[in-house]
Amino acid sequence: MICLHCNNKSVEKIGMRRYYCSNCCHAFEEKVGEMILYILDKDEKYQKVYTIAKVKNL
Repeated sequence: MICLHCNNKSVEKIGMRRYYCSNCCHAFEEKVGEMILYILDKDEKYQKVYTIAKVKNL
């Protein structure tokens, strides 16, 4: 998987439908029809940055 934020290949699976990029420290959550991008804040909690809608292949 490639990071949705920095396009790096250093993405690891950290849970069910959850991924983490060690290059830019963003996490991703896969939901039905979308990917949600999070960043770790100063309190070590994930804060939602934005949502990306998935596009179905034609």
